[in-house]
Amino acid sequence: MIAEGLGPVILGSYSLLILVIEYLNYINLGVFNSMTRDVSVNFNKDQTTLLNQTEITGNALSFSLISLIILMIVMFVSYFYSFSFIPEEIYQYYPLLFVLIFTYQLKQFILRYLRLNENYMLIGWAEFISQSINFAGVYLFIDDYLLDAVMVSILISNLSLVLICFANSCGIRLSFNFMIMRNLVKDGIPMLVHSLFLFFLMAIDRFMIIYLYTDRKALGLYQLGFILALGCFKAFESITFLFQPKWFEHFHGNNQNEKLKLKSLKDQTTFLEVGTVCLSILGIAIVPFFIQNFLPDYDTSIKISQLLIISFVFNGLTFFVNIYLMSNSKEYSMLPSIFISLVIATILNYFFYDLGYGLYGFAFTKVIAFLLYGIMIYLTLYLLSSQGKINNLLEIYSRIILLFVPTVIIIYEELSLMYMLALFILLYSKIIFSIYKKIR
Repeated sequence: MIAEGLGPVILGSYSLLILVIEYLNYINLGVFNSMTRDVSVNFNKDQTTLLNQTEITGNALSFSLISLIILMIVMFVSYFYSFSFIPEEIYQYYPLLFVLIFTYQLKQFILRYLRLNENYMLIGWAEFISQSINFAGVYLFIDDYLLDAVMVSILISNLSLVLICFANSCGIRLSFNFMIMRNLVKDGIPMLVHSLFLFFLMAIDRFMIIYLYTDRKALGLYQLGFILALGCFKAFESITFLFQPKWFEHFHGNNQNEKLKLKSLKDQTTFLEVGTVCLSILGIAIVPFFIQNFLPDYDTSIKISQLLIISFVFNGLTFFVNIYLMSNSKEYSMLPSIFISLVIATILNYFFYDLGYGLYGFAFTKVIAFLLYGIMIYLTLYLLSSQGKINNLLEIYSRIILLFVPTVIIIYEELSLMYMLALFILLYSKIIFSIYKKIR
């Protein structure tokens, strides 16, 4: 609905603003991530540890508010200076951007707090009400107010979620303990660096489109493909968010021997592989029908979305390995994989752009970058683990490479998707049947 109401050009401006908001949300220096891991790994839900949990969460919230005050001062001062490298849309929405960042920080905190306390019902209801408000605001006002309607609707929906969750939560209080804050930042910095590198790996294509293209239409066309590709895995994203603390606790080094944890990691990654591949096949097949019938102005986005769906499968397969390494404080060991992938992605983006592949080149680069990152992060696990087996890596990636390398060609050359379906059945029918027998 947003894409249809705004059109490709204004959707490009929307994409730019969202990128800025996502980047500035790292102002908390990773304390929410360290809060999640520290509470998940170190504390049980009993009376002797509730005080410690309250202290950690309270100091995390306080540090975030202090960071927001610093950001407000910096943004206030910079507002009165004109920097040529800053797009005009940012200055146009400057005050609203800060308020959105402020509410999103509170949203991040309260959702993580409720997740740690396993209050999933409240999270679900608050998200439902919030998204309903957002939908209503966009539906009613987008025709008259365009981007203003979208940005204000996002603000009101986030604010409503924050108010609902805080009003129905207990035990939240601001705390100022320098030692706890220092430890949160100390633990959070490695996770922040890891998250920032992943953010740039995820966003490098859109940043380069902003830099290389003079109009916002190209960014808008790419953004729609990005949104649709992410939408295919929305259910998976929600599940991983809700149960991330459980996986932190499960894979932490003190809980069980390494061999059992790695076996669990392989089994869960296999389930994840099958689930994401099935979703991707469905998404690749549906996207052309959806765009051609509902968003014909975005016809270019079809191949972009299909290629990005494949890239997100490669990225999704690293989820449990990332959790395993982060739960054991190995974030810095993960950085070479991200850095190399980021450098190669930057080079390939320029390369395919110069060859004239346009936006398709950026999407294809993302496929290569996430495939490369996935292989390297599994190799990192293999090198760090005394129990690691390289054949596990080969088994997982051989199937998806055999499926998706031909699929990329099928998509780009506009061949029948029945070839993709035939490959899927050939490669995955046996493993799907095996999983079915296990869970029956």
